[in-house]
Amino acid sequence: MIETHLKDALESREYPLGTWISIGHPAITEVAAHLDLEFVVVDTEHTTTSLETVEDMQRGVEAAPGTTEMVV
Repeated sequence: MIETHLKDALESREYPLGTWISIGHPAITEVAAHLDLEFVVVDTEHTTTSLETVEDMQRGVEAAPGTTEMVV
C-alpha cells in the first residue's frame, strides 16, 4: 500500500523523487533510501530476488524515515 503522503503528492500532480532498484541486495536499498528520496521501487519481476531478500530490502528502506517502498 502506498503511504498517504506519496499518494497525496501524486494526486496533487506533484513530482515525488524516487528510484527503481533491481539489484537484490539490502545495502543498495538502504543507501538509496538515505538519499532523501520519497520512494524506492524494489523490482521482483525482472530479477531472481527471493522473498527473504525482498524482506531484508524493505527493512533497509524502512530504516530511512520518510521513504516509502513499493515492491513490484
